[in-house]
Amino acid sequence: MSAMALQLSLPPMVGQTAPDVDVAATERWLANLPVLNVSETSHQLFMTLSTLNRRPLDSTVLFRILELYRRPIEVVSAEQQKRYLGLPVPLPMDRRPAADRTLQFQVELAYGYKRVVLGLSEHPILTPEARSALAQAVQRAIRCLTKTLLRSYEVYAAGPEGTWREIHQLYQFAEAEAVTELPVADNLNAAVVPSGVAHAYKQALLLGFSDPFHMPAQLLQKIDSYLDAYAPLAQLTLFADALKPECEFLVDLEQDRAGVAGGGNADITPQRRYRLLATVALARTLHQHITTLRTGAVPDDALGRNFYSNRGQELLARLITAWGVNPKRLFSRAPKTGTRVEIARGITHISRCLGNGSTFVPSTSDVGPQPARSKISGQQKESGIYMDRTGGSGESWELLDEGAGGFSFGTSRAADRPLQVGDLIAVRLGGEQTAWTIAVVRWARSSTPDRIEFGAERLAPAAEAVAVVASDSPGGEFMTALRLPEIRTLRRPHTLVTPCGLFRPQRILILDDGYRSRPVRATRLLNLSSSFEQFEFASPD
Repeated sequence: MSAMALQLSLPPMVGQTAPDVDVAATERWLANLPVLNVSETSHQLFMTLSTLNRRPLDSTVLFRILELYRRPIEVVSAEQQKRYLGLPVPLPMDRRPAADRTLQFQVELAYGYKRVVLGLSEHPILTPEARSALAQAVQRAIRCLTKTLLRSYEVYAAGPEGTWREIHQLYQFAEAEAVTELPVADNLNAAVVPSGVAHAYKQALLLGFSDPFHMPAQLLQKIDSYLDAYAPLAQLTLFADALKPECEFLVDLEQDRAGVAGGGNADITPQRRYRLLATVALARTLHQHITTLRTGAVPDDALGRNFYSNRGQELLARLITAWGVNPKRLFSRAPKTGTRVEIARGITHISRCLGNGSTFVPSTSDVGPQPARSKISGQQKESGIYMDRTGGSGESWELLDEGAGGFSFGTSRAADRPLQVGDLIAVRLGGEQTAWTIAVVRWARSSTPDRIEFGAERLAPAAEAVAVVASDSPGGEFMTALRLPEIRTLRRPHTLVTPCGLFRPQRILILDDGYRSRPVRATRLLNLSSSFEQFEFASPD
């Protein structure tokens, strides 16, 4: 593949003369940046890097400069992420610059490494040293483009147009030059040393196949870290047969997307443009890790205890589904137009909606040795209730489609009514006094900073406000909860929805429905997110 065959986006050059860049002086300047002033450091890093990317530097010098910038940018970006990561979307106006800057850092780094790749590709014959340098440059370019996608996914945006196409091109170029398996040292990957082009490409594909719009934003960085260690377990080969329904993904090198999961019906001709990504070994390792976590132990690897102890089991369960099961939607959705919905978010506010605006009051009956508890805990702090009224200001949630399994909704003016993937919500048609449907937000997608769409899975067609407290918590206060009814047609038993941290298998809870209190036993966990738990319960033995 020639340099002309690589269609990589680059900023226009400014000037014809190469600037006099002192690599050692640059290193000293970076070391003396005011790291405690994140805003100023971020500004200086971005301005100098963007200037260098638009001057005709020698490829070798540019590569050395880029290598110096990687670590400071990583540190500053981590600080900037604290301003927006995990916030409901769309982001408030004052948080968007931080998200934009972390994205643009990766765009600029990618520009630089792509220029190095193009410079090296002009050599008619690559020496062993040049082949090694090419592997490094391609690996870095793919990693930066992958980070560009990651930063976009954190705010539920699709990423800059053409990003996937460039990732595919770079891998295909490295494949043609037989450098995909050359070892590449990467000081930003502490899990695997060294890595290489194949590792970086698999990591990008697996991130894309992780179903990022269904992921809580806080878990996306953990997915990337997990792939630092385990992306090589995936196998990438030429496509030669039909696609299996599980653990296989079809990659089209000419498309601007990661690819499609097993069972796709793409016209696979000519085959040279396709690759097959198999995740059997990766899915097996995920199962082993989640089994280890369920025993109370932690996988013995470079990621460490902190990685797995913070939502590790939830992360692995989601990844098993994304990379192994490839689930299909069970129910079709019918498009809706001109319909508005009322939405309440969080257990406390849903409870008030179920009580027509009244706060739930538990009974004062005693249960066994426990003292009477009539007070609801003040620790449940949740975001507000969002209700659209008939004849409102036009800022209502639009119902986009609806089916037996769930629905999607969106708005172009949602800045004052943000939601997160994993939020518990109650929904009903605007202006109608119908029952509140209980659902969980499963995905989010933002085409512009002000346009946001959400998809929700229906948990129950109705709910009852209750309160719960653990029987092994003497003096503990009741917490507001919801009791969801049994759905016999779907073989779903009645369940409880409570704040996080209450569920333990076989734990005895005191359940109060406002009329009486009684003990129940928690049995099986069904749903777990950062905002609630849903589990089955039964009478004590």
